[in-house]
Amino acid sequence: MFKLSFRQKMITMYSLLVLVTLGLVAAGTVTLAEGLAWLLSGGGAGIVTYFLIDKVPFLAKLEPDYKRYVSIALVVVLAAAGWGISMAMGYSPVPETWRAWIETAFSIMFVALTTSLVIHGGRDLRQKRLNGK
Repeated sequence: MFKLSFRQKMITMYSLLVLVTLGLVAAGTVTLAEGLAWLLSGGGAGIVTYFLIDKVPFLAKLEPDYKRYVSIALVVVLAAAGWGISMAMGYSPVPETWRAWIETAFSIMFVALTTSLVIHGGRDLRQKRLNGK
């Protein structure tokens, strides 16, 4: 019936994921705590960043090198903001020592950044390799 390219399938999948997530939050079946947990430990910051880089016009128009740096910065900012909100709302404990702060921050940023890189490698780089570009 419909012949979609790999890119179109991935965009559709991520769009549906975002819409379903927003719908569940709006319906009250997903709480803020669960949403923040996904953002922090489920790699949500990486997924959201990848979606934003692809869909926001001024970000999509950036040169590849700038896009890479902006995406890394966005991942870090989203993950840090989610962690801050999570601590402020009492959903996650505030680290007690400087070492705990560093370990927790590293863990959150690592998961978010790795997820974004895996999506990029699995989607964009695979497509370029298949197309011979």
